[in-house]
Amino acid sequence: MIEDQLLAGGVVLLMGVVAYLMVKLIRKVSKN
Repeated sequence: MIEDQLLAGGVVLLMGVVAYLMVKLIRKVSKN
């Protein structure tokens, strides 16, 4: 069960990082 929680946490963290990078990229593109 602990492994499942760590896996879910890792997926959520990865999704957060991807979302952050996408927003950062969109802002960079919109500035140009």
